[in-house]
Amino acid sequence: LTAVTISPGVINIGESAFAQCNLLTSVTIPSSVTRIGDFAFSGCSKVLSIQLPENLTSIGVRAFYGCCGLSSMSIPEGVKDIGKEAFLGCSGLSAISVPACNLKVRETFPDSYEKIKEITICEGTPQISDAAFYGCSGLTMIRIPGSVTNIGDHAFSECSALTSVAIPRGVMSIGDSAFSLSGLTSVNIPDGVTRIGSEAFMACHGLKSVLMPSSITCIGNSAFSFCDGLATIKIPESVTNIGESAFYQCSALTSLTIPGSVDSVGFSAFGECRGLTTVGILEGVKSVG
Repeated sequence: LTAVTISPGVINIGESAFAQCNLLTSVTIPSSVTRIGDFAFSGCSKVLSIQLPENLTSIGVRAFYGCCGLSSMSIPEGVKDIGKEAFLGCSGLSAISVPACNLKVRETFPDSYEKIKEITICEGTPQISDAAFYGCSGLTMIRIPGSVTNIGDHAFSECSALTSVAIPRGVMSIGDSAFSLSGLTSVNIPDGVTRIGSEAFMACHGLKSVLMPSSITCIGNSAFSFCDGLATIKIPESVTNIGESAFYQCSALTSLTIPGSVDSVGFSAFGECRGLTTVGILEGVKSVG
């Protein structure tokens, strides 16, 4: 068996339906299919591409196990359930399109998550789940749609090759450790974001430039700690709280101004910023830790 065309009207591809068809190179799945069963294409190592139908809602356990010929995969927005190790052994994947809500790439693509270079998040995705792309160390390009309003905790943590990201205007919250230990060199946080989570950009050693909007009210604990390349920072007048160790060991900083809107500056917020020569604390600041 080298080619399969599934008839229109079929809604379910059963368990192990084409498992170990190791000569199979071509698969056509109709739009009527909503579920791909456990092990359905397991061991189909010669299949180079599969277009998943837009009405698909479920992908079974190890459904594409060992499909090492696949170089890209687009998972439709409507998929709500992805079985354990669905893409185990898909070691050739380098580009994926995924709904990032309730997804952890590290678990879904265990043999390729470190090699994936390009990720597109499906239009309509409302949030990027916690640890969605954690540890994707080969990732260089991420496309985030305007529908996203929240970037979860650890979402892009340890994405060491990711040097830039376009955060869409609809985002209102950046989670704890969202971009920690990533390769970012600059960040433009859009207007509408009110909180930068704890350790959100911690240890982004290449980070040199951060633009914060006037909507920011809280900079979390250790949010920019160990960003030793960060030379300038302008804290907006909307900020009321700067967390503990928020800019700890940002050794390239030479000057900063804390606006009068700030009620509290946490303990060691600017500790070990040994390059600081000028600090302006404006009238209105109530507490400096």
